[in-house]
Amino acid sequence: MKTNVAEKEIVNFFLRYYESNKFYFIEEVPVFVQSVDVVKVSKKFRTITAIEFKTNKWEKAIQQVLAEALVFDYLEISILQPKRTTTCQRIEEKCQQYGIGLYYVNIEENKVVHRIKPVRNKGLWPTQRKATKKYLEERIKNDGKN
Repeated sequence: MKTNVAEKEIVNFFLRYYESNKFYFIEEVPVFVQSVDVVKVSKKFRTITAIEFKTNKWEKAIQQVLAEALVFDYLEISILQPKRTTTCQRIEEKCQQYGIGLYYVNIEENKVVHRIKPVRNKGLWPTQRKATKKYLEERIKNDGKN
């Protein structure tokens, strides 16, 4: 497995892999004092999902996405697939504990596996979600993202 992969390479691979007519994917969306790596928006704006990407620091990805929980319907992380089964088990247990979705990326095998589906977030801050939704609508309109 390729281990010297940059985070941006994972993001680009993921976006190519998941080109979709069901979702918009917007990179680097500002939320509070940080930005979300990728936001997945359903075409009818019914759901907004934050996805944080990391090469191997999965704990940090979980911390980052949890910090954005007030704004998004779903939270997910995407990481390079670990070689060790025990590491995968630890990551999956943590994601399930927090209701976070999990994608494993394997660039060498040209695949992305959606290992764990996220649980809908019930603790949203309506004002901030509305502001983020408006920002996303403008980005999609101006960028022509699909």
